[in-house]
Amino acid sequence: MKKWLQENAEILPTGFDLTVTSRQLRSRLSKLGWNVDERETEVHVTPPGDHGRPVAASEPSTPTRRTGGARLDTRLESEGAEFLVLGRLLVERIPAYKTYTNMPGYDLVATNPELNTSARIQVKSRWRTNAPGFPIRNLDSDFVVFCRLNRGNKQGTGVLREPEYYVFPIEVVRAAPKSDGWSKLMVRDIPDAGQYRDRWDLIRDFLRQSTHG
Repeated sequence: MKKWLQENAEILPTGFDLTVTSRQLRSRLSKLGWNVDERETEVHVTPPGDHGRPVAASEPSTPTRRTGGARLDTRLESEGAEFLVLGRLLVERIPAYKTYTNMPGYDLVATNPELNTSARIQVKSRWRTNAPGFPIRNLDSDFVVFCRLNRGNKQGTGVLREPEYYVFPIEVVRAAPKSDGWSKLMVRDIPDAGQYRDRWDLIRDFLRQSTHG
């Protein structure tokens, strides 16, 4: 549980101490109104006032952040990231569309109508400036586009910057090491990751050569 909370510190109150023991951590969370449900193989933690599905410490989730003490759900920003990537593809003259039904493994489809080819694209985003990586389990796509939204930090003191886009072929993502349990991939663990910045041409070339679709 501690490792998961350290990786998702944005969901915690500002200044929350994560250096204490797991027992003290559970006690402090309970005093703050969090529900801590210990089970045989995992620990579920639910923020105060959240009556929906608990956040499991052993599985990925959509983090939430706090601004001025109020919890904000980053699902809205995640949805926005998909539209940002879609827009970039269209500006690059790559026909593409968003999958409005839940398609496991990918969020967008880029196409080459002349060759009748397609590329499945999974969009992974993080709202925090300089976010180091992202969780990923489903690798049933052709590309993963990591979108750093660069919206600052949970304290509201971070620098706001334009979003960054990394276009990773799925083979690169498969080969990269990932953390146990949460399956988080750190961009620094991808060799020469900077070469994939704004590489929309990789998708264009894939569509020219691919027999997928």
